[in-house]
Amino acid sequence: MPLSAQLSKLIGSGQESYYLVGLDQKGLNLPGVVRNMNYYEEVNIDIYDKTIACHPLIDACNASIAYRLLEHFGIPCAGKSVLDAGAGSGQMCRFLKGIPGLIIEAIDVDPTTEDYFRRHPELKDVPFHCVDILVEDIPKHYDAIISRGVYHHVPKTDRPRFIKTLCEHADLVIIADEGLSEYSTREERRRNCDGWYSFIIREARRREIVQLAELETEFWKHEYLETAEDGGDFKESPTHFIEDAGRVGLVPVSLDRIGPWKVGGGFFTATFITNPSS
Repeated sequence: MPLSAQLSKLIGSGQESYYLVGLDQKGLNLPGVVRNMNYYEEVNIDIYDKTIACHPLIDACNASIAYRLLEHFGIPCAGKSVLDAGAGSGQMCRFLKGIPGLIIEAIDVDPTTEDYFRRHPELKDVPFHCVDILVEDIPKHYDAIISRGVYHHVPKTDRPRFIKTLCEHADLVIIADEGLSEYSTREERRRNCDGWYSFIIREARRREIVQLAELETEFWKHEYLETAEDGGDFKESPTHFIEDAGRVGLVPVSLDRIGPWKVGGGFFTATFITNPSS
């Protein structure tokens, strides 16, 4: 069965999607069949912002982040500094502005993001640092660093260093990400991908978020081509995340799972406290 038909059947929509057509078993080795998934080369950042804002479970993920942040900071927490690491279109910065008195800054490697911040009425007053934190230093120490949806885009070999870098520059680090259920074989991983991506794409279709369905389908194709790492979107389980942290001597004080993990995936929020007296 052609791969496009396999994926469509797994989604269970009862109709062939136009963005699944054109990739079959004979085409797996053809160059250019699956695009390199650099978000802002693929989709306008304003469209990206809308699709991620409507992503299934993103609201619950944000609430989990806020809960862990305020659990540590207490209320009121005016004057506390928070860095949004891998800020993207600034959704987390905008969310955090609802907590009175926080001093919010943003960092991202993509110049498109910097331009977006400068022209966005809710973000233009947020200090922005265009820095690759795996190459250059984070500008200062913060009370907290939050990174949402970045970890699974970091190359696998760099993930322990990514976690360590964040924890070296803040008293509190919260890393939230989309992940897969635990697996021990490639077949188990693929089954988890089938369940999770089917869920996300069905929800995107139901909500008529066409661009999100397209992007998630491209990521799913990478799993079948075994090029997810090359595609820049290699999701992992919370257990793998904990193992990455352990490689640099770190252990999260909490790890919250959000979503229908029995289908194959969900969101998780990991919290690190590097200065217990803060």
